[in-house]
Amino acid sequence: LSVALIIVSKKGNASEETSTSAIASIPIEEAALEMETKETFPVTDETTLVSETTSFNNVTLSVPITIPTASNHPTFSSSVEPSNHPSPSPTENPTSYPSLNPSSNPSSAPVDPFYFGDLSIIDDELGLQISAGLSVKLIAKAGERVDYSNGQSSEERFHDLLDGAGVIPVSDGGYVYVSNAEVGKRKGGVYGLYFDKDGSVKEYKPLLEGTTDNCGGGLTPWNTWISCEEYDEGQCWQIDPDPSS
Repeated sequence: LSVALIIVSKKGNASEETSTSAIASIPIEEAALEMETKETFPVTDETTLVSETTSFNNVTLSVPITIPTASNHPTFSSSVEPSNHPSPSPTENPTSYPSLNPSSNPSSAPVDPFYFGDLSIIDDELGLQISAGLSVKLIAKAGERVDYSNGQSSEERFHDLLDGAGVIPVSDGGYVYVSNAEVGKRKGGVYGLYFDKDGSVKEYKPLLEGTTDNCGGGLTPWNTWISCEEYDEGQCWQIDPDPSS
């Protein structure tokens, strides 16, 4: 079977076309000749069409052949030739290996890991049970002044009936422990116990006063504290404990 192949190549605009022709022999099985087939493909600046016609049942095929041509704009098809600018190769020298020797200054982390709920350690001085791997320190006691790390003490005495509480970071790198005082008859409120970045106590002061039965509370995404009064006419109060705010 003789099949005529017509190759048309587009260059630049549509008016510039060149064409060549060739004769080839392609075997086609008898079963395939009973079908009429037509396939089409998108034409780009780098696409040529091969039109195949036979004398058997008018079988017509349109098949794209990619021929690289010069173009002033990018095409949708991939490049036929490899890029002249390959991606950066990996470094020739490998990164340094980790040290095989142990550090001469290990961290001060506890040897025993912390297991939540494993109250196997009893602190006789404070009368507390704590989990292995943790330590406990008394820093404030209701009705007494708070001792600071610089040797001074707070003017206010630590509040009674502690309830809802949270920890909030402050702008100087430290943090503040905010705590509700669930005291009635407008003697409740919120108090803040301030720590520096190393965890040393540096200040204690009231943040909200004149409220009643401050019970539940919660932290906000913008680092404030919501304190709620627990009585019929109670309200929710928002406190910003950051001194620089």
